Amino acid sequence: MKENYKAWNINIDGFPKEGSIVEQLKFLINFAILAPSSHNSQPWAFTVSEQGITILPEEGRALRESDNNKRQQFISMGCALENIIIAADYFGYTGAITYHLDGVSNARIDVRFSKQQKTGDLRRDPEHLATCITKRRTNRGNYDMSKMLEGKVVQAIRNFSTSQISVFITGDTEIKRRVTETILVATDDAMRSADFRQELAKYITPSITSSPIGMPGNTIGAPFLFSFILSTLIRKMPPGAAQRNQLRTLLEKTPFFLLIATPGDTREEWIKTGQVYQRIALLAEQNRLATHPLAAAIQIGNHYIDLAKIFDTNLRPQFFCRIGYPTKEVPHSPRLTSGKVTLAIP
Repeated sequence: MKENYKAWNINIDGFPKEGSIVEQLKFLINFAILAPSSHNSQPWAFTVSEQGITILPEEGRALRESDNNKRQQFISMGCALENIIIAADYFGYTGAITYHLDGVSNARIDVRFSKQQKTGDLRRDPEHLATCITKRRTNRGNYDMSKMLEGKVVQAIRNFSTSQISVFITGDTEIKRRVTETILVATDDAMRSADFRQELAKYITPSITSSPIGMPGNTIGAPFLFSFILSTLIRKMPPGAAQRNQLRTLLEKTPFFLLIATPGDTREEWIKTGQVYQRIALLAEQNRLATHPLAAAIQIGNHYIDLAKIFDTNLRPQFFCRIGYPTKEVPHSPRLTSGKVTLAIP
């Protein structure tokens, strides 16, 4: 296995149950780094001590053009946080979360752990969401329109709604049509920016790559040879009608759209949005479904207002994705190893 894909090869039964608390918590970081992130930029860092795990924003991997307010970064951190919480539960620990988000440079998430009072070997539970972390991947391809989501899965997704966060999932044809038009316009607006394309191009890599970050061509549906020039094409010119029609077809071949929205627009709400999405993504994997986040209508201009109207909500849309049964499996994206993102404590 290539070095930039080794992070996916976790022996879930390799948890150091006889090791120190620090060794055990370091093992949990292996699950955190498999979380999704915008452009697969992996904009996080971690510290581990006997007191717990701290998640920090990594400014060197922040997206300055497509995420200038850091919403996507903190959503990504929320996804990594939820992987930690889920994996900790699998190994018999409960994580208590404290958000420290007032400042820009000193924002952090602290997780402190306590041993659960449970009996038996928790690792033998084959249905635990932790077992899906190493299998989950973002699938940007076509979904099977002949297979609808089971009612129990749709209800399970809706059940993630709380007083602080709302989850909307719809297969309604008219709603999907209106959402599709909004996403197409938002994507056009984003791609007209040369600076946006320049940044995006940095994260598009050939299908064969040694980079530990970014999106290889084979994960975004690019033919093998075309993947070697795709980055250059994106950098030099905005997509034309053919690319727009391709995105339209992709959206039209999606049985369900999913939106996560919150009362406000704070960093803590962004993180909690990431936590909820990660649960949904793992639930999807458990049911052989796939998800594909699309951020343009959330992040660019005022298109989020149109999404809110379409979904008939007064809440602030924070996250949007496609969800359905994929017609084709895609490979994992590369990852930085846990050692590369775990910082030494001063």
